[in-house]
Amino acid sequence: MTKYVIDLPDNVSFIVGKGYVLSNEKEFLRIPVKQLEKYSKKEDVFEVEKPKKWIVRSKEVGNNNRHSYVRLVISSSELTNASVEFDYDWATYFDTREEAESWANAHQEVVQVEVD
Repeated sequence: MTKYVIDLPDNVSFIVGKGYVLSNEKEFLRIPVKQLEKYSKKEDVFEVEKPKKWIVRSKEVGNNNRHSYVRLVISSSELTNASVEFDYDWATYFDTREEAESWANAHQEVVQVEVD
C-alpha cells in the first residue's frame, strides 16, 4: 500500500474523504479538496459544505406554478440540443456562474445550487 503525505494547516489533524468508495488508492488523488472533510483538534465535528453549481431558470413561475430550467444535451463533445424543461432534475449544472450566464436570456436568472 502506498502512503501519501499531505501538508495540513496547523489546527487540522487529519482529512477524510466523505461519501466516496475508493476502488483503488489512486482515486484518492482525484477527490477535489473542497469535498474533503476536515477535523480539527479544537472542534468536535462540523458540516462539510456541499459543492456548488449554477443553473439557469425562469425568473417567473409559469401557469403550472413551476420554474422552467435550461437543459443542454451534449453528445461527443458537441451540443446536440438545448431546451427548456419544467423538471428541475433535467436542469444543466454549470461549473461557473459566467458559463451559466452565457445561456440565460432576459427572462431567466442564474441560481447557485448544491449538488450531491
